[in-house]
Amino acid sequence: MDRRPTVLTVDLTRLAAGAPRRVPPAPWRGSTEAIDRVGSWSGSALALALLHEHAPATPDEPAPLVLAVGECVRRGIPTAARATVASRSPLTGLLAEGQVGSDLGRRFARIADALVVDGATKVPAAVLILSEDGAVELASFQQLAGADPLTIHRAITAALGPCATLRTGRGGARGIPFACLAAGDDPQSFVGRGGLGAVLGRLGLSAIAVRADPVEPDSDVEGSRIVRLLARSPRLRARAEGGTFEIADALAAGGQLVAGARAWSGRVAAAERTRSGCEGCPTPCGFVFERGFPAQEPGEEGRRQGARFGALYALGPALGLANPDDALALLAACDAAAIDAIETGAVLASAAGARGDRDALLARIEDLVETGDVHAPARRQTLRADGSLAARLGQYAGARGSDPMRTLPFLLADAPASRLRELLAPIPLPPGSEDPRDPAGKGRIVWWHENLMAAIDASGFCAFSAAGLLADGVCTLDELADAIAPAALEPRTGRGLLAAGASIVAVARDLARRYGARTDEDPPAELSAPGMWPEYARLRGSESFGPGSILERAERLLEEESAKPAAAVPPERARRPGHVLLHCVGPLARELDGVTRLELGLPAPLVDVLAAIVREHPRAQRYLLRDRESLAAAYRASRRLLPEDLVNDGDELDLVVALSGGSSLS
Repeated sequence: MDRRPTVLTVDLTRLAAGAPRRVPPAPWRGSTEAIDRVGSWSGSALALALLHEHAPATPDEPAPLVLAVGECVRRGIPTAARATVASRSPLTGLLAEGQVGSDLGRRFARIADALVVDGATKVPAAVLILSEDGAVELASFQQLAGADPLTIHRAITAALGPCATLRTGRGGARGIPFACLAAGDDPQSFVGRGGLGAVLGRLGLSAIAVRADPVEPDSDVEGSRIVRLLARSPRLRARAEGGTFEIADALAAGGQLVAGARAWSGRVAAAERTRSGCEGCPTPCGFVFERGFPAQEPGEEGRRQGARFGALYALGPALGLANPDDALALLAACDAAAIDAIETGAVLASAAGARGDRDALLARIEDLVETGDVHAPARRQTLRADGSLAARLGQYAGARGSDPMRTLPFLLADAPASRLRELLAPIPLPPGSEDPRDPAGKGRIVWWHENLMAAIDASGFCAFSAAGLLADGVCTLDELADAIAPAALEPRTGRGLLAAGASIVAVARDLARRYGARTDEDPPAELSAPGMWPEYARLRGSESFGPGSILERAERLLEEESAKPAAAVPPERARRPGHVLLHCVGPLARELDGVTRLELGLPAPLVDVLAAIVREHPRAQRYLLRDRESLAAAYRASRRLLPEDLVNDGDELDLVVALSGGSSLS
């Protein structure tokens, strides 16, 4: 049976305060076969399709705010609990799209697949209330004018009873171009790197409230199987223990953090905190801090502060603050004002005179929110510094924005080279593709990852979880597709998932063109090598997004290429007794019992060094090796080593078990 996605459309100009109207969701069909097909996959794919339909129909009107949930959210699949929020970015003028946690997605899934909010209201401190019975209402909460997002949520739930809310604060009301949105309350979940909070403010809304019971978690065999798979992933276990702060070890090993940031991150991770995560996830990866930030109102000292590595780094070491509590205080101020922490950090870093001074930086944040004075460096979305050419290409080319989890080629950053080749097959990888600093093959690697992440986001399944399962070899791409692909997707295979992602990216690229994105600019010189941007652009081809056409055309192009001759293998050198110094943290460090020195015959390939570690410490195998396939990423002097690279006497190695995606650095 063809299940059509349902869309609830609300024109705020037709709603009066205190006068509920019945506005039932309607089955949706796209205006063309291709757009209809993309939108049928729900989630972020439906959000993009709705914005794409709106752009040519009303080119002179502001884009609506779209809220959408994927099929995995509607099914209650473990770790699938996030809702997609999308619109045109006040910061860049292009697409702004993000995913927000809490109970919002699973409550809204009771009402519709997507919400489109258009027009504007003059009702003061307006809250749009959606009910499961189809009632839509505007209510005025005038006492909340100027309140922070958490106060808004608590006032709404006190008045309406249990419900989910999506709200902004002063940043959104004042139109700060990097104002964000918040959902949930313990801790709050924030989204909006592109100014989605300012979009809500432009609509005249303080919040959207969803009065519906959450969909029931999936308790069938499929849900249990996903939980078991997630629990088997070493990288997801490391992420659960590190709360995203394990990323610091990976970035530091690659030479991408300011001095002292690695130790700073360790102090943050050791602070008094608890963990939080998505519904049903066996490896929750969020940290919630119990201290280190000021109360927003008298008697509210009990507020808990959620924090992830990227936000605290942007407000801590990047601003010269050595005390993690100072960064938590700045983050609390950003959250209270509903402004994005990473973009705020970039603005503060560009201002002279406040670096290293917590009180001065807090005053700058307050002044920014009160005056709306946003300096030029904030008029673009801040990019993550990265030593990997593929990571930099992904951020430059990303059709859905530059956030790392959408653009980072995680298999190249985290997985063994053999896993990269296995998952990308039958796409050929030329010599040098596995080296993050070699331009060879980076265009096709970024193209493949962008397709995959677009499809996973549309499903509503957690992108971090999917990356961990694939990078660790816990499941195949076909198995992942069979578990999470939307019912409307045919075939439900890895190839089907990639083809769907390619179509979603094509819609996003065409939407960017309609929003005025430049297509005639030359890329930066570092991205101009034949295997970089030229290869990526050739694979993307035209803006057509017909069924399967992009994937098939790209694969034909790759098949026509002649492979370069393999590099000559140097003769093996005689081994002599030597030693290697090891640095590792988290669960791997515990399995090694604190050992930092390994004696063995050298020089030896990295894979042999890892095997020697496993012989002495068998429990470490699940983090280091699987069938002579290296699981941990190994760095020497900030350069990632390949399994066949030789390790020499006296080398110092950083061994990292982490998922590098998901955090932006200014």
